[in-house]
Amino acid sequence: MPNPYPSKVSRIIRPGVPGASFEPFDRERRFVSALDIHWIQRALWPLLATFVILNFSDALTTLFAAAMAEGFVELNPLGAQLFRLGLEGFMLAYLLKFVVIVPLFYMVALRRSDPKDDFQVRLLKFTAFVVLVAADLGLGAIVLGNNVPLLLSHL
Repeated sequence: MPNPYPSKVSRIIRPGVPGASFEPFDRERRFVSALDIHWIQRALWPLLATFVILNFSDALTTLFAAAMAEGFVELNPLGAQLFRLGLEGFMLAYLLKFVVIVPLFYMVALRRSDPKDDFQVRLLKFTAFVVLVAADLGLGAIVLGNNVPLLLSHL
């Protein structure tokens, strides 16, 4: 008896090309499957450590700058609103700042338990790699470009 609930269409016809079709996401699957996952895994731990250090440095230099500078203004609009709420808002701002480490740690520490999960694990590792590189560059620019010069100018 045929399945009364057929699955999604597995082949999509290319418009204008008779008889031509392709598997959805086949190109992306090939790209992710071809990645050197061992190199990415070796790079993830230092990238995560750099992210944690830069995140902590940003928080610490922001704290010092707020204490040292008379007219200190937090440029992050969400952080600025939370800092105005006093100690509770300050603690919530830093909780939100550091909570992102939990899913990133999960993505870095994740191991493949079943060979069927290889594509999903590779995709998560690649995503973590891209996110951590971007976050490290962004936070590095913030810490080295904004916070450190501000602190040095007040010493």
